[in-house]
Amino acid sequence: DKIQNNPKQLLADAFPILMNRLGKLEPSDMVRVLATLQNSLTGKDILFYSRDPILSDNFAKLNWNGAVKQADRDYLALVSSNLGGTKTDLYQQDNIDLSTTVSDVGVVTNSFVLQRSNSLPPGAGYINKSFVRVYVPLGSRLESAEGFDVVSVPSLPSGNYRNNNQVEVWQGSLQQSLVNGVWIGEESGKTFFGGWVITSGGQTKKVSVRYRLPS
Repeated sequence: DKIQNNPKQLLADAFPILMNRLGKLEPSDMVRVLATLQNSLTGKDILFYSRDPILSDNFAKLNWNGAVKQADRDYLALVSSNLGGTKTDLYQQDNIDLSTTVSDVGVVTNSFVLQRSNSLPPGAGYINKSFVRVYVPLGSRLESAEGFDVVSVPSLPSGNYRNNNQVEVWQGSLQQSLVNGVWIGEESGKTFFGGWVITSGGQTKKVSVRYRLPS
């Protein structure tokens, strides 16, 4: 209903119908539902969060939360935030390649390559505009980066804003490389390198990041 302009109303309308149908399922069908749910949890298509510390701890033990893992050596996580509002993530195919070289004196350098393809047809409504961050061990040093898109983000209009303490801490470590425009910051005990990746329908983009590990 574009006049009402309340797209989330679909969830409110569908939820009681879903619960009603689940309550009427045969046992054999319920097993299939639970298997689908388990696969979604394993693949992290579904994440759980709770302010209750006991529930939160249980979610962490089951690996059902969205926490960043703490590793004592190497670490890599790709986080892509779609900010275009086009709901096109389902149609993005990501291929990730990581190669590691170790010098004679033990310096470890990683080369990360992301190839993202948009399987949708060309069109204004099929553009995927995402801010992509590569999370690596804390203290890693960026050596080179290629393939990120340049996006001019408008300034906030004047108004009475309140500062968020967590956002202030996050932005306090944030800096932009003057060489390649990549954003470098720290979050959740990791260093991250970030930039924009915009893929139109039928397009394939390639992004590469080379960085040196602190260990």
